[in-house]
Amino acid sequence: MSPRIRVREVEVTQADRDAMLHKHPIEIPPVEVGRTQVSPTETVVTTCIVSEVYRHEENGVVKIYNIREIKDLIYTNDIPVKALQIYMSDEYVSYIFTYGGCEQSHVDRVTEKDIERPAIGVFYPDGLQIIDGTHRIVAQWRRFNKKKMRILVVPGELEHLFLIDQDELVDAVWINR
Repeated sequence: MSPRIRVREVEVTQADRDAMLHKHPIEIPPVEVGRTQVSPTETVVTTCIVSEVYRHEENGVVKIYNIREIKDLIYTNDIPVKALQIYMSDEYVSYIFTYGGCEQSHVDRVTEKDIERPAIGVFYPDGLQIIDGTHRIVAQWRRFNKKKMRILVVPGELEHLFLIDQDELVDAVWINR
């Protein structure tokens, strides 16, 4: 169980939404990875879409969050979102570093501009799952001596809008010529 932290609900700003336009360096346009002629007039083109994802496993249950999708939903206001101001502690940041999928080399690359972007979390009945921004949380505390951070939180009951499975990682498209 994660350590308790102080939290205050704050207003979701346009700057929060605009921050969702930030693209992770791994995100690229769809790439064609295969082409099969299935008839004289039809071709199946297989593309690979590289999106930022976050994989979380707990009690044998694996969830893969499509971070790009959730950012787009927040930016376009197509999902309810709350903004929380969290007041961090060393205990909380250590927990995030240990259990949040953080690598020190990534924390070291976080810039002051990066920490201006809010983290993203999903609120479930049993608590908050941070799915984007763990490295920024750790860097804020350890490198930039900042004690609070904004987290944009969406309701867990809407996870079907942004959870993906392995079958969705490759998309086949029909092209009629």
